[in-house]
Amino acid sequence: NLALAGLLHEALESAGLPVDAVQVVETTDRAAVSLLCKLDKYVDVMIPRGGESLVRAVCEAATMPVLKHYMGVCHLYVDEGADLGMALRLAHNGKVQRPGVCNALECLLIHQKEAEAFLPLLRYVPRLPALPAPAQDLPFPRRPAAARRPWAGIP
Repeated sequence: NLALAGLLHEALESAGLPVDAVQVVETTDRAAVSLLCKLDKYVDVMIPRGGESLVRAVCEAATMPVLKHYMGVCHLYVDEGADLGMALRLAHNGKVQRPGVCNALECLLIHQKEAEAFLPLLRYVPRLPALPAPAQDLPFPRRPAAARRPWAGIP
């Protein structure tokens, strides 16, 4: 959360906007969060970063708009020219570190020009023992390539 706030602060500063327009509330005390949810005179929007129960609590208590994320599908996109080592570390962290949290990686999208180099690297990412085998090892019939990759022609 602090890293996200830091990036937002840098963007605000480079745009000549007040850095304090984005702030992080570091307390995890739900009572304090409930009080903050009533300060719509001072807070324009709430963006709760936490588990589903926190997001639901903020949505129920807030008197200002709330940006929710608790049931989103989290994607990692490896773009053309990406640092593949960093992408591999992000994929590993996003899926293996805490697979049960709301921001665990669920979808990995890879630019067509990076797929040949990046996909073989994924074999070296340690998996948790409870995770299923790769799709090619499962006893399901494979769909035709056209059905698996409707985006194949998109740059």
